Amino acid sequence: MPRHALAPTPYDDLRTDTSSSQVSTEIDISTHLLPWLDVKDGENSPGSQPVDGVLLTRFQSWLDYILVHHHCSLPWPYQYSLFYFKVTQPSSFNQDRRGVLGTRREIQRDERLRAIETLMSFQHPQGGFGGGPGQLAHLASTYASISALAILLDGVDQNIFEETCAQIDRKKMYEWMLSLKMPDGSFRMHHGGEIDVRSCFGALTVATLLNFLTPELVHNAPDYLVSCQTYEGGLCATSLSNSCAQLKATRPEFSSAAPIGLPSLSDSPKLDYDSCLRWAAHMQGLPIEGGGFRGRTNKLVDGCYSWWCAGAFPLLRALMSSDLTDEQDSFDLFDRQALQEYILLISQDLTPKAKQGGLRDKPSAVPDMYHTHYILSGLSLAQHSQKHSPQHIEELRQSFKTPDYSKCILGDSESEHDGLSG
Repeated sequence: MPRHALAPTPYDDLRTDTSSSQVSTEIDISTHLLPWLDVKDGENSPGSQPVDGVLLTRFQSWLDYILVHHHCSLPWPYQYSLFYFKVTQPSSFNQDRRGVLGTRREIQRDERLRAIETLMSFQHPQGGFGGGPGQLAHLASTYASISALAILLDGVDQNIFEETCAQIDRKKMYEWMLSLKMPDGSFRMHHGGEIDVRSCFGALTVATLLNFLTPELVHNAPDYLVSCQTYEGGLCATSLSNSCAQLKATRPEFSSAAPIGLPSLSDSPKLDYDSCLRWAAHMQGLPIEGGGFRGRTNKLVDGCYSWWCAGAFPLLRALMSSDLTDEQDSFDLFDRQALQEYILLISQDLTPKAKQGGLRDKPSAVPDMYHTHYILSGLSLAQHSQKHSPQHIEELRQSFKTPDYSKCILGDSESEHDGLSG
């Protein structure tokens, strides 16, 4: 299946911890790829293990660990597991005496209500959500909580939807977010906490979902995000840091601001798209690295960047679409087949002993919910290529324009005779 020779990365004679880890990783990955070198595409393909069985079993085995070690970040396991239910509609948690999972089904009403009740217990009385009951309000926890609630409320009865929305204190959350906003457009993760480009993503995404994305909240945010682009082309956590794969976490801020008339890229310093694209493309590993992505220069490939880094390409394509010819727009910006091979052959444990499912960073790591969540997202991304229709984009842009209210004034379109006769 791999289409290229597994040639090792060339090195000089200076041995470092970084180079040693790279060599070790390449050997580990190539060992898993070698059995597939002579297999033709589509022939004896490994595919993916039945997610409605082994993956769900893995989720169950993680619960005890999560409750003990993630007491201050409980919204994240909720988001990860609910995402899994959303995309796969897995089998029931109930097992029979033989350990066989039950019939496929969606989340039941009582399960939804219990999950909603638990998530709402994370809400802080002064606004936002914490990592658990009584925890400090944190933008990351708020983002995960609202994302999980959005999944739970999708398609529910109207009364459940309205009752849950009424429990979210939007006014206090908005005031809390404004208290975290810095003059340069950035946000702190929590009161007294660090400034991170991901806090912009969390704040503006939640504000979009809860419909309070105001000009005050977005003020200077595009300028701050653009200031995080480094000489390499990628975006870093804050200004003056090294580039890392935060690009996927920063792009939605621009796309959420532009459609409703808030400060957009057209009115702000623009990203260097060409430089950004070049950096993102160079983050995809060599054939001996399985075609996976790394998050930063000189770092090891990691399965989670299948989403964090590769997820940047559809957004870059959309942002650059007006500057691309039809021929240029027809090319993939990254190697989709190589990424799928990394996920299915490297991130997935295909050995006979692998009975618990889940997806992992690399062969030397064990599966976990975080990597399973983002690697599944990356697999979907690699298997589906979507392009935006310029016509539909223009229609959407026009629909968001403020109407000319002078045309709505009674009698404006009438003749003097019509108006008087009425």
